[in-house]
Amino acid sequence: MLSIIILLLCILTGVAFYKHHRRISARKFIVKRRH
Repeated sequence: MLSIIILLLCILTGVAFYKHHRRISARKFIVKRRH
């Protein structure tokens, strides 16, 4: 039971980090194209 909760937490944090990283890279890309 505990291992399942830990696994879910790892997946959720990984997905959140991936989305956050994509958002930052997209913003940098837009800034680069604008200049």
